[in-house]
Amino acid sequence: MWNLVTFLGDSSFTVPAALLIYLWLCFNRLWRQSIRWALCFGLTILFVSLTKIIFMGWQIAPLLLNFTGVSGHAASATTLYLSLALLYSHAAPHRKQLLTIAASLGLVLLIAISRLAIKVHSPSEVIAGVALGIIAALVFRRGFRPPAAGTRPLRGRSLVALLLMLIMLATNGTPAPTQDLLMQIAMTLSGRSTVYGRTQPL
Repeated sequence: MWNLVTFLGDSSFTVPAALLIYLWLCFNRLWRQSIRWALCFGLTILFVSLTKIIFMGWQIAPLLLNFTGVSGHAASATTLYLSLALLYSHAAPHRKQLLTIAASLGLVLLIAISRLAIKVHSPSEVIAGVALGIIAALVFRRGFRPPAAGTRPLRGRSLVALLLMLIMLATNGTPAPTQDLLMQIAMTLSGRSTVYGRTQPL
């Protein structure tokens, strides 16, 4: 069960889904918002990658924490699903907005718990990922200027939902090899033949 839940935060799904959101915003002629979304999501992934590369290459991490890098699943999932909730509910009544956002946060919480349950991240790594994702989603939302002063839903919502399901089916639950790629980058940049690993048990 937890492996299925954790896949909802894997980059093999979240990255194509983020690209779909970018195209969706462009389809609605929200050019500035599409660029803002690309920056928010892209910088989130970049920050996660840097924390992992710095640890694997040079063993640099916060003191007194079992920390090998920000959880990419938690960060990308939080950014993606919270932003989707904000986009889908922006023209809805306030109560429906709150329910939609609460549902997205519930999904994010399950994904975060799954990373702990399958023992691939420490609590500090997961908390950092969720916090980073919330910040990214809020920055994106702050710059969101919907059409018609926010009274009209974005066009193509049903199509986007269908395409998201198709992306999920197309990935077939296969994780992206991002960790291996980051390990190779860390070894190349640091000049080491191996990477630093976790020294404390989860």
